[in-house]
Amino acid sequence: CVCLLMFKAIVFDLDDTLIDFFNLKVNSVNAAIKAMIKAGLPMEEKQAMSHLFDLYKEHNIEDREIMNKFLQKHHKLDFRILCHGINAYRITQRKYFKPYDGVIPTLKKLKKRNNLKLAILSDAPNFKVWLRLVEAGLDEFFDVIVGFDDSKEKKPSSYTQLYL
Repeated sequence: CVCLLMFKAIVFDLDDTLIDFFNLKVNSVNAAIKAMIKAGLPMEEKQAMSHLFDLYKEHNIEDREIMNKFLQKHHKLDFRILCHGINAYRITQRKYFKPYDGVIPTLKKLKKRNNLKLAILSDAPNFKVWLRLVEAGLDEFFDVIVGFDDSKEKKPSSYTQLYL
């Protein structure tokens, strides 16, 4: 396409643009809840899912301590139950760190264009952005990565528009 010759850079969001983060999160949390119930959490699956996603809304979808907070609030901090949940979450998460169909061929074509830079702009913490890129096999395509640690802003934000 001749129109791409005018651009110097293309900026992508990562979550739910290049990878299906929503599906990844729901399936991983569901696996964690099932594993915790199997390990002894005295709660119904549907109720536990609802409570956990309420905590995500209250704290942050990226909260690394969310399972601890969930157990402390709705049961007690039980490391056996917690570890079953975290393990199931991680195993399931790996299955879903795949780019949408067509992403890799598109990025390969764009990367072949001289003088065209590719960037990621995400409101996830930088470590999580890099982890997702590496897990999905997309890290090699991007020249610039801007995450929450760089901008300190959540999207949508006028600052993130000016940052690039």
